[in-house]
Amino acid sequence: MRIGLLLTAALVIVQALAGDGGWAARLEALTLDGRFLLRGVQPVSGEVLVLLADDASVERLGRWPWPRRRMAELMDRLAALGPDLVAFDLLFPEAEPDPGGDAAFAQSIARFGRVVLAAYGEFGGESTPLPAPERIVRPIPALADAAAALGHVNLFPDAAGRPSREALVLRDGDNLLPSLALAVARLRLGIAEEPLRLEPGLGLDLDGEWIATDGALRMPVNYLGPSGTIDTAPLTDLWSGRLEAGRVRGRVVLVGAAVTGLGDRFPTPYDDALAGVERHAMLVDTLLTARLLRQDAVTRLGDLGVTALAGLVASALAGLPPVAALAALTGWALAVAGAIHAAFALEGLVLGMAFPLAAVLLPGGAVMAQAFRRSRAEGRRIREAFAQYLHPDLVENLVRHPEALRPGGEERVLTVLFSDIRGFTGLSERLPPDRLIAFLGAYLEAMTAEIRRHGGYVDKFIGDGILAVFGAPVARAEPALDACRCALAMQAAVAAGAERWRDLGVDPLRVGIGVHTGPMVIGNVGGAGRLNYTVLGDAVNVGARLESATKAAGADILISDATHRLVAERLAAEGMAARPLGPLSLPGRAVPVAAWALTGRRS
Repeated sequence: MRIGLLLTAALVIVQALAGDGGWAARLEALTLDGRFLLRGVQPVSGEVLVLLADDASVERLGRWPWPRRRMAELMDRLAALGPDLVAFDLLFPEAEPDPGGDAAFAQSIARFGRVVLAAYGEFGGESTPLPAPERIVRPIPALADAAAALGHVNLFPDAAGRPSREALVLRDGDNLLPSLALAVARLRLGIAEEPLRLEPGLGLDLDGEWIATDGALRMPVNYLGPSGTIDTAPLTDLWSGRLEAGRVRGRVVLVGAAVTGLGDRFPTPYDDALAGVERHAMLVDTLLTARLLRQDAVTRLGDLGVTALAGLVASALAGLPPVAALAALTGWALAVAGAIHAAFALEGLVLGMAFPLAAVLLPGGAVMAQAFRRSRAEGRRIREAFAQYLHPDLVENLVRHPEALRPGGEERVLTVLFSDIRGFTGLSERLPPDRLIAFLGAYLEAMTAEIRRHGGYVDKFIGDGILAVFGAPVARAEPALDACRCALAMQAAVAAGAERWRDLGVDPLRVGIGVHTGPMVIGNVGGAGRLNYTVLGDAVNVGARLESATKAAGADILISDATHRLVAERLAAEGMAARPLGPLSLPGRAVPVAAWALTGRRS
């Protein structure tokens, strides 16, 4: 989990330093587009109407831009339909050759009285916290004096090249110039003459409604939908008289151009090219209805908190077993994305999504990869430790459930099998070393195969002796029965290999086997340098003593009464015989142990 925490901390630091530019901001812009599309088109207030100088209007009324006399006539016709106010998303920075046209347009504006005209700030290379252009390009004085207010129409593209935020004010020397949308909203609300009340870095007040902004007094644009979401009509309808007064009366009317080839179109989440005047119209609508998005210092802190939480939880979930971890991380990523989208769709909070999802993917993936590498390494260690002593199916079971090999020991009721070659000391004196090693290798291989086949594992070789355990490390349904079957199979393998043993210089080969069931401790035993997975306890000693007593008892296989009680019915059902020997005095034990001679199938 440590690597997950480190990656989470690194992501939080990168997010804090990323700012508004670079790849991170571009990625966040794409996720914001997705949230707009998922939220869908929003209802509008109906307070705003857009009149467009589109291609059809230009075809009807002539080449764009139209002379000021025509603009004056359009203004008069519009005023006659009773709008509350009119705003022009058009620049009039230069006088016309015909001074009468400028005067006519100024007079029509003055007669109506409630008109907002556009201005534009020209910027140099110097950057300031509050946008401060080198100069403001205003309408010619005659028009500016006739207008009720001016508003800037500057757009500031984000890292993805989209005008996703609105600069609500520009610094104009010692004064402030509101944006066109803000100027329209202030005039609509009757506060155009009041000074702007703002706190740089926090926001501004709009008739008692606080608008949260970033340090440059910018707010996110709440795009309500694609082109046409705000009621829109071509200017040719106004000219021809098709525009009804009921569609205009009492509304805010924005006039702009969307003529092919003349620009003033911008990409949004819904459109590749939305007319600039429609963007202003959506801003006016959301300002008047207080349906604003919030992305300020508070949400920036929220971004860091969400990323940290996403990474911490993902690091914890990644520690689960692989399949569960993958499912949990997928669910957590969906939960994080869903919560961020809900905050946007329901509360208007613009939180980052790319970094929180990265905090799920990267730390969670790193912890899972680390756990996977550890699991692979542990699997290799288990295979190396048990491959020679356990059946492959049992080895793979251990790989899947390594908790069965947890450090330390636990007490369990198991069955041990001890085997030993009778007379091995004399045999080792008589045989040359190379023959002795060849014989032992062949013998131990044959015995190990039977132990593995019957579900046991070889705990250790003790010279020619073998200690096998049944019921661990993987639990078995009937370990005592497995051990008895294995003992008989081992004796059968000894008999079947008589010719082979003879060729190796051993004739006859006699093996004694002792089997006992009881409580014993099994686990990893040893020091820091070496651990051995083995069994310990008095029950283990009983098994060893039974094997030692086989020769004196005249039996090849001795099983304790504790083992016999567990297998008696199954032995009888399978036709195997066990002869009672009564209590046997075993070396090193004060109390005799009841034993049975396992003799194979009944004749």
